[in-house]
Amino acid sequence: MASPAGPLNDWRLRLTPEEAGRLAGELRAVLARYRMDAPEIPAPADAQPVLLVTHLLPEPETAEVPQERDRS
Repeated sequence: MASPAGPLNDWRLRLTPEEAGRLAGELRAVLARYRMDAPEIPAPADAQPVLLVTHLLPEPETAEVPQERDRS
């Protein structure tokens, strides 16, 4: 049986908070069209469990470096 694994992608976007919320909703709508992995949901014999990981996070402009504490 072929692996259902797909490509690993990153996309850098510039979104307003409203656009980010709309994108999250659109992604949920796409996923709702597919079969969830649950024992009570019938699936074709060749269907395999897959895990889709998404993160929609603001990207910090600059990385903050923690300051070392004086331990003397």
